[in-house]
Amino acid sequence: MSTVAVFGAGDVGAACAQALASRERARRIVLIDSAASAAIGKALDIQQAGAITGADATLEATADETRAIGSAVMVIADRFGAGSSEWQGEEGLGLVRRVAAMCEVPMVFAGAAQADLMRAASRELRVAARRMIGSASEAFSSAVCAIVAMEARCSPAEVCVAVLGTPPAFVI
Repeated sequence: MSTVAVFGAGDVGAACAQALASRERARRIVLIDSAASAAIGKALDIQQAGAITGADATLEATADETRAIGSAVMVIADRFGAGSSEWQGEEGLGLVRRVAAMCEVPMVFAGAAQADLMRAASRELRVAARRMIGSASEAFSSAVCAIVAMEARCSPAEVCVAVLGTPPAFVI
């Protein structure tokens, strides 16, 4: 994968950028946040940590959303700031509208509370479901797997479960 754009340099966005860099999943990572100086600081911290972790991804930071053009994946995370929040509601929908218009690449919704934003993007903006990936569902599935393993007194690696639906209406 060549370039990943992360919208938001809050805790979730920075963690995503760190994970991508340390696992060498992208050659270039662009942190995009209106608080550009904070995003630049986080990008610099992650890049300098590469000397210890062995990662060599290039990190950039900007407030310019158009720098995401040409990315292989766009991550919708959270904004930087005190009590930073995940992209949600009308503000989040506005961001998704702008991002979806830039190019036809997958969008990963990294926030735990972004299911409503994904539904609104599908219904109101007509963003194809095949372009949207939610990380909260994977985290939920992993939690169910861990609980089943704990109850079965085995390793989560020995458990395979499928979770269908969304809380509170779901089937394991």
